[in-house]
Amino acid sequence: MSEQSKEKQTTAEYTVLRRLRHNGDKLAPGKTVQLTEEEADRLIALGIVKAAEKPVEKTKSGGKNQGAGDPPKE
Repeated sequence: MSEQSKEKQTTAEYTVLRRLRHNGDKLAPGKTVQLTEEEADRLIALGIVKAAEKPVEKTKSGGKNQGAGDPPKE
């Protein structure tokens, strides 16, 4: 594959499951790496990476009484 067509491929983020050397970088389990779909398919089949999980969006809390009606009377 030519260098130009490699650059045009889109990438996605994957989580490393087993030690991986990619583009000269050594990656430990738990790290993330950007891979093309072709690279990822091969590494997923070997059990070396998996699709990265998207972080869970946290909701902002306005305080401990938010949404609980009136605060208790003392």
